[in-house]
Amino acid sequence: MAAGTSGPSKTGIGLSVLFGSSSEDLNAEALQYSYVCEAGGPEFPAILARHPLMMAKVMMAMARQMFRLERTIESLAREPVDSRLACLLTDLQSSSQKQPDGLLLSAMTREDMAKICITTRESVSRTLSAWSKDGIVELRGRRILLRDPRRLRDLIQGSDR
Repeated sequence: MAAGTSGPSKTGIGLSVLFGSSSEDLNAEALQYSYVCEAGGPEFPAILARHPLMMAKVMMAMARQMFRLERTIESLAREPVDSRLACLLTDLQSSSQKQPDGLLLSAMTREDMAKICITTRESVSRTLSAWSKDGIVELRGRRILLRDPRRLRDLIQGSDR
């Protein structure tokens, strides 16, 4: 079973690993005190059958993932790259650190941002550079300081028109 946390009570589950359809090796590193439950793919459904609350939590995580995937597919059909990237950065605000001059997002590579937004690393870099010149963000290596979150939200809403 592969599970990771990205904040208080936020669990990400690698569904393909849980149900035995992944051929990739996955690794994880705990960045804070953590509990680890190790179970192989065939054992996992049996564990869920014995623990209905755990099953409900897994189903809710799966539903959230399905809603995110649906939103991603819809956005690919109708939203430009800058809107998708703005949506990603807006979503990342919940785990940001408040700074005197804005919100500092967790470190993320341009490549990872591109994968999430289904675009190229170059498109992400060009968009972030343009936003930096416009004062929306400040680039700090792999970290981004959101200087004007309202303008990011405007970019998202602008694509809905």
